[in-house]
Amino acid sequence: MKKYIILTAIVALMSSCNGDIYDNIKEFVDSETVYPAGYVQENVKLRAGHERVEIDLCESREAELYLPRADTTVVEYADTVVTFTPARSWVNIAGLKIPQVYHFKIYTKDKYGNASTPVTAEGKPFTDEDKARLLIDGFSFTASTTQAAVIWNPAPTVYTVTGVEYSYTSPTSGQPRSGEMGTRVVFDDLSASVTTPIDISFKVLPTGAIDTVLLSGYNIGIRLMSAAELDTYLNSSTSFLLRAADTVLTSAGVIIKGADFDLGGEGKGFHKAVASGGNLTYRAGGGDVASWGFGIDLSGASSGFAGVGWATPGDWYAYTLYVQDPGVYKLEYNRATGQNGLASLTLDGADIFGIMPITNNGNWAGWQWVDPEVTIRLSAGQHKLRWTQRGPVHNFGGLRLTFVEP
Repeated sequence: MKKYIILTAIVALMSSCNGDIYDNIKEFVDSETVYPAGYVQENVKLRAGHERVEIDLCESREAELYLPRADTTVVEYADTVVTFTPARSWVNIAGLKIPQVYHFKIYTKDKYGNASTPVTAEGKPFTDEDKARLLIDGFSFTASTTQAAVIWNPAPTVYTVTGVEYSYTSPTSGQPRSGEMGTRVVFDDLSASVTTPIDISFKVLPTGAIDTVLLSGYNIGIRLMSAAELDTYLNSSTSFLLRAADTVLTSAGVIIKGADFDLGGEGKGFHKAVASGGNLTYRAGGGDVASWGFGIDLSGASSGFAGVGWATPGDWYAYTLYVQDPGVYKLEYNRATGQNGLASLTLDGADIFGIMPITNNGNWAGWQWVDPEVTIRLSAGQHKLRWTQRGPVHNFGGLRLTFVEP
């Protein structure tokens, strides 16, 4: 009997506290803060644009954004707060005109204003003040009797030229001309009798930036070669092989060894700024190598190559060519190098092929042919090719011309 009374009392007590117990739980749940999901610091990457930055906040911009309860993305920097609704995987922060490193704090908020744990990013935009310090170096032109090409020294550690805008009045038609070209800037309606002023602006992508900027205010006067000037240029040096079979171009094609550059000496058959090593007997009969210490590389002799090595930027070598079968020829070059480089090639004085990248093949004696996807239309008669080292040292094995079509 006593046990029954005690059990009844306990049940009665629980019934009387039931409402209070659940009220207490409900009150506790309502006061609990559940923070929205935030970003992962290792996924945060900042990219500099022109007076702006883009900040990637997720592994991929294309991936589905999954941030439970996150309603807004917030970016704080200096005294500025920028919000983006809905929350997103990347943000663009514009109006950054001061050339300084900006520090950003990024987090999400839910609809109640609760904030996630923030991540950080820092970086410097590319501003107009930075743009004012950019200059196009070595800006000049080369020309033949029919074409002129604008050239400049590449500056890959500072910027990359992505295009050129131009305007001028054609001396042949008297009509205004304007437009845009890529990195090969060639004009074919100029004249040998007058100098044509051309206004040029360069579109450049600063190294490390994501936006191109326009460098304007450049002007150059261009005049084509006259027939007499071209004749003088073509005969300023003579073939090292004196019209041997491998300087006469037929539809069978031809290979010109790098070491077989023209006779004529410094400034005519070649240009060499600094004397260098290598085999000095290959061209002893020509006289110019022995006196200048030009680096002839015979490491490819077993493969038929006598190349030019130990070069420095600005060195060049001329090759006189006699075309028997006119037509379109594919051009390839041979190189052996342990680093990336740059080169250019002129035809009868005009650098119409642009800068050619010399790719690293990891072997200073491993001669390989490279196809830069360049074709040349050659008329019958005498022509001159000139190979110029533009970047770090590479060993130049020579040129190969293969017939394509008449």
